[in-house]
Amino acid sequence: PMEPFRWGYLSLWDEHGGAPGLSLLRANSDTGETELLALLNDRLSFGCSFVDRRRGILYLCNEVEKVWGVGYETGRVYAYRIDPEDGSLSELFAHDTMCPNPAYVTQDPGGRFLLVAHHSMGGAIVKLERDEDGAFVPAYIHRDAPLIVYALNEDGTIREIADVQKHPIDPDSRPYGTFQHCCVFSPDGRFVAVCDKGDGCLYLYSFDKETGRLTLCSRTRTDVPGSHPRYCVFHPTLPYLVVNHEQERDHRMIVASFRYDDAGRTERVSAVNLLAEDDVVPPRSHYEQQGLAMSPDGGTVYTCVNGPDCVGVLHLDERGVLTLAQKAPVAGQWPRGLALIPGGKALLASCLVSGDLISFPVRTDGTLEPGQRIGKKKGGAYISFM
Repeated sequence: PMEPFRWGYLSLWDEHGGAPGLSLLRANSDTGETELLALLNDRLSFGCSFVDRRRGILYLCNEVEKVWGVGYETGRVYAYRIDPEDGSLSELFAHDTMCPNPAYVTQDPGGRFLLVAHHSMGGAIVKLERDEDGAFVPAYIHRDAPLIVYALNEDGTIREIADVQKHPIDPDSRPYGTFQHCCVFSPDGRFVAVCDKGDGCLYLYSFDKETGRLTLCSRTRTDVPGSHPRYCVFHPTLPYLVVNHEQERDHRMIVASFRYDDAGRTERVSAVNLLAEDDVVPPRSHYEQQGLAMSPDGGTVYTCVNGPDCVGVLHLDERGVLTLAQKAPVAGQWPRGLALIPGGKALLASCLVSGDLISFPVRTDGTLEPGQRIGKKKGGAYISFM
């Protein structure tokens, strides 16, 4: 549609009480109003999404261990051409990644490479082998869970693998694999940040824009062991990035900010605990942070928390310091995806279990007005806009 209307896509994830599919949205960037229009797919389970606006292509990954009918463990990346007139999709390709659980897909600012981050699942392949004394002992083989860089053809299809980056397994945290859960480019495309839930570290790589090769610059623990850094987002103009964490540990639900320098070295600047001292975490509960978003000017960060089912709103100042401004309740169960509509007038939160899609008008200071349900699609996960 013509401006100010933009097509959006809500991926639906068939895990943890969700349901599969892909839905079409339409947002008005002038008013913030958003409509849930149609269910485009009700068979495939989709996780992370990315829109190549220049080519008009929607990329998605499925975050599964195995694709039905394929004789090896693999996830898959899908690509669809977007019809600019009605937002409908036509399949461009479905590509096996040769690794289980592709959790994040993104593209470099130049549009020449596609990056896919994977994470392991519990367990390993076991082979019985003889040791040096001739006794049979188990040998553990861990599934690859790397960051894969694909070189793209001009039409947006995959040409070849340009690079693969694997992280070390942390025997004290998650000894059965690595858990690269997101990969995000800095605004200038010089760096790629990766959150690894396995060893609890933020990795910063330099990126060669010609070859697609990655070079490790720094590896920084983001919080206490077992916190599991999940998503990160770069400030649009200042040398900061913000990380949220999947797990509640020791009454900590942390959002942290980091400074990075020209060499790609990172240091933590500030951390905010979304749990107050008098918050009661019910026994056997499962609190998680999920989606993460930043305002266009970089001054406000949004993170959704399931368990309390709320959106944490934090301000980020020019020193890189975070302060908690608001905890806005979400009228739904298990908020998973967060996205600002183009222009930043409204924040959308999608709920995996209840299916509620909530729209929060954004005030001038970045805080949220009460949310309104604009639709219901069980399995709500990521949201991307054309």
